[in-house]
Amino acid sequence: MSEIHNFSENSDREKVSNMYLDDLEQYSPLNTDEEKELIEVIQGGDLKASREAKKKLIESCLRLVVFVVNKYSEFLPKDLTKDDLVQEGNVGLVEAAETFNPDKEVKFVTYAYINIKSSIFNAIRRANSSTRKGGSKVKHVSPELGVKDKKVKRPEENLVQKEISKKLELYLGELDERSQKILSMLYGLRGEERTYSLAEIGKELSVSKQRINEIRDKILNKLKSDHPELEDLI
Repeated sequence: MSEIHNFSENSDREKVSNMYLDDLEQYSPLNTDEEKELIEVIQGGDLKASREAKKKLIESCLRLVVFVVNKYSEFLPKDLTKDDLVQEGNVGLVEAAETFNPDKEVKFVTYAYINIKSSIFNAIRRANSSTRKGGSKVKHVSPELGVKDKKVKRPEENLVQKEISKKLELYLGELDERSQKILSMLYGLRGEERTYSLAEIGKELSVSKQRINEIRDKILNKLKSDHPELEDLI
């Protein structure tokens, strides 16, 4: 079994959790040139160099797993902890590194995000459909998983947000004027200088925060129905 596959074994997955606590800040997202360089090494004929490059690709998105877990922690079943979801997300990340195809013209961070999210949601679905049996849980990872301030956007969050915004921008013209305004304020599109909260948008449009939330869900569901590629991103 290769080194990269060992990364997803129980003992090494536990080490990954330790990394989130102790060494998380040393792993940063890659820029375009760095990612391209690693992909070229992975596709090369040197097996040892390829394994090392794939390991670096994975490490560049370790913080992304934390971001996704925190983003969807509201769906956390009572039989799962955030630690469990981190481990599930790491499995999705490793699978992303194994199956990534640069010819598809998708950045690795975007592809990894989709795989991490899918792996986490699959774990949540399994937990909701049946009682979770056996398995020890790691107890030494802090509840916030190393995220000190949720109001400060991390580089990995910005990268994912840019990809989502770029996709939404393509289809914004398909929506009515009010829907365009809401999505533009939510995601910083069409010249908006920042993103706005549901409460701020509701105040701007003279409706409740709850109503904006309902409208947003309706808009996004329509877009995802018309454009399936948005399903895993939003």
